[in-house]
Amino acid sequence: MTYKGGCHCGRIGFEVEGDIEQVVECNCSICGKRGYLLWFVPQEQLRLATPQADLATYTFNTPSTSMKSPRTCSSCSQALAG
Repeated sequence: MTYKGGCHCGRIGFEVEGDIEQVVECNCSICGKRGYLLWFVPQEQLRLATPQADLATYTFNTPSTSMKSPRTCSSCSQALAG
């Protein structure tokens, strides 16, 4: 099955090919507050409709214990894909 998605502002679009059989609930503060469930697929099953350059990586917490969130839109900061 093909799933389509994108960010809130519409700058980033993507398609993912696969069957959702299992999801993972992240326990970090951002994913927990947003209610994110993560689904992992091989990178070749992900097709970006926009250039990689339009993606950003959001890093939170202190530099010594920082964690990187999934890739985000560089415009609206919505998390998209790992």
